Amino acid sequence: MSTPPPAPAADPDLLAHATTALDVLRLTGVHGDGPPARSDLDAFHAHTAALYGLLDSSVAACRPTDPATAGHLHAARIRLWQAADQFHLAYHARPAAPAAPPPTPAHPEGRTVLTICQRHQWCTAQVRRIATPADLRSPSPGLPTP
Repeated sequence: MSTPPPAPAADPDLLAHATTALDVLRLTGVHGDGPPARSDLDAFHAHTAALYGLLDSSVAACRPTDPATAGHLHAARIRLWQAADQFHLAYHARPAAPAAPPPTPAHPEGRTVLTICQRHQWCTAQVRRIATPADLRSPSPGLPTP
């Protein structure tokens, strides 16, 4: 069995980039005609996996001093995995482009960009270390019911 690929590099400015992208879409009125392309679904998955990694480090940082907040962040982290799983499924449900895809671009640091399946494998391995199968199917994972 192969080991999962390394974690994607977290972009410290991810929130700023995402906010800017949403502002551009809102201001230009560009919302697309029809279902999202596979490349868009791949980008959504990449952002969701990056947010998962960001929350993962936040949970670890606040668990010793603020367990209540850590519990809520843990639930959010599982929900992000659930969203990433749906993006992954949607990506594979879309028909592939008729032409061969362009070569995978390289990161500025020289390593190659993870494919959606490699990224999803990494994210799934991470979530399985911190959640039970019941948590992964629950609408309110990790939170006690009132």
